[in-house]
Amino acid sequence: MSASLSELRRVFETATANVDRVSFTITAVPTTPADLITMLSIARAAGHRSGAALRRVELPMMTAQSFGRTFHDVAVSDAQGADVLRLFFARENAEFDAAA
Repeated sequence: MSASLSELRRVFETATANVDRVSFTITAVPTTPADLITMLSIARAAGHRSGAALRRVELPMMTAQSFGRTFHDVAVSDAQGADVLRLFFARENAEFDAAA
C-alpha cells in the first residue's frame, strides 16, 4: 500500500465525520489478502468511530469470489466488472441507496 495506515485511518475518519453517507472508489486495489484485510479493518474501525459505519464493500470479481459475502458485519459484493475497490459508509439513520 502506498498510503500509510495512519494516513488511511485519518482520511476515512475525516471524510465520514460529518456526513450521512459517503463512498470511496480506490483504483489501486490491494494486491495481497493481508493488505486488503488491513485496509478493510481500518475503514470499518474508522467508520464506527465517526458514526458512519462501513456498510458495503465492492471488490473486483475474482477477489470478491474468493473473499466471501461478508467481512464481519459488512456486505461484500462484486464491483460489476470494474477493477476497483469501493467502500460505502452511512450513518444508521441515513437512507442507503445501492447506487450511492
